[in-house]
Amino acid sequence: AIQWISGPAESFAVYVAGTGATVYANAMRRPSSRPDRNYDPDEQKDYIVPTEKSSVYRQAAYNYNIWWNTRDRESVEIVSTDGLRLRGGLLKAEEDRSVGRIAIVVHGHMCCAGEEGFISKMFHDAGYDVLAVDQRAHGKSDGETLTMGRLEAADAVEWTRYVADRF
Repeated sequence: AIQWISGPAESFAVYVAGTGATVYANAMRRPSSRPDRNYDPDEQKDYIVPTEKSSVYRQAAYNYNIWWNTRDRESVEIVSTDGLRLRGGLLKAEEDRSVGRIAIVVHGHMCCAGEEGFISKMFHDAGYDVLAVDQRAHGKSDGETLTMGRLEAADAVEWTRYVADRF
């Protein structure tokens, strides 16, 4: 016969299971309602445009993101160790300013390469080629689940290999 645990241990187990399910559903899965936040100059996306209530930082970030997303970049793609197609954009330094180095720009949680315009511009202005990548389950890259760094670390190694092989 099965004997159920009752009391604090049972309550704790239910709490942990519920919390885990909530975190997975809300923080680790690409929700179908979460749009691609890469700026597209041909398609105005209201959720990207700051409002009059937006902070000065948000307005500046928006302007840098427009700068990045309207550059003539090369689309690049690699395949992750578990078979996902990961995508990014490569912006070459201006010839007269090139320092012969490349910066790999990786965004944060629930963001995308197109929202890292400030960092991408900073490196570009310093003469770097810039490779800004969409991590798994973000932006234009494949995948439905992010792993909070477990598989993303291997993806970063693959992007580094791509850069080393190509340049």
